[in-house]
Amino acid sequence: MKYFVQILLLLLPLSFAYGGVIQPHIVVFGSAEMQVIPDEIKWSLTVKTVGTIAAKVAQKHIVDVDNVLQALAGLGLEKNAVQTTNMQLKENWEYRNNSREKNGYYAFTGIQFTTDDFVTYTDYWTKVTSLANVSVAGVYFALANRTAIEDQVKILAIKQGREKAKGFAAALGAQLGSPILIEELDDGNYFSNEPMYEMAMKSDGGRRKAVSPGREVVRARVKLLFMLE
Repeated sequence: MKYFVQILLLLLPLSFAYGGVIQPHIVVFGSAEMQVIPDEIKWSLTVKTVGTIAAKVAQKHIVDVDNVLQALAGLGLEKNAVQTTNMQLKENWEYRNNSREKNGYYAFTGIQFTTDDFVTYTDYWTKVTSLANVSVAGVYFALANRTAIEDQVKILAIKQGREKAKGFAAALGAQLGSPILIEELDDGNYFSNEPMYEMAMKSDGGRRKAVSPGREVVRARVKLLFMLE
């Protein structure tokens, strides 16, 4: 019975094993990458207000958050370009002498926004860090047209895969036929999320800017299936 099953599997039509593909075919993987200069800076700020009375902490926190929003508006950032998230008012617990003690309350708000002028980076950094109870949680480079760039790289990967398939077919003394399958192999890791590296440099206007965007490497892989003739 065991040998009968093995023989049966060997005799199964190719269409069963490869989803309807009957003719001889070839499967290849195409890959490509592109180096792109980031054109956006994404900011993540946190506002944390601490106090002994919950109501007063909440009132003071509203003022602290409003001070940040007013400062960003003064730097030219539109109101609808700023997002406030994760608002909290909690008991403030601290560890002292190996024990957990309550020390009043704290209010917390996250603030995110994006800028596209690297020259004004220093202005934003100086202004927000001068405000009370404000911390810079992270500053990252990004691309405004990320999706379009990813699509371009995928097309390059398809072309690279096709050329690879043509070379493989020629090595077999065959010709590449019609494409049957194109599958994106998207692992979601096109862009690095590492924080920016700072480097002082001169801008065209003589002002100093403290960022160097460098280049992001955008990668893509695809799976291709072609008929062989």
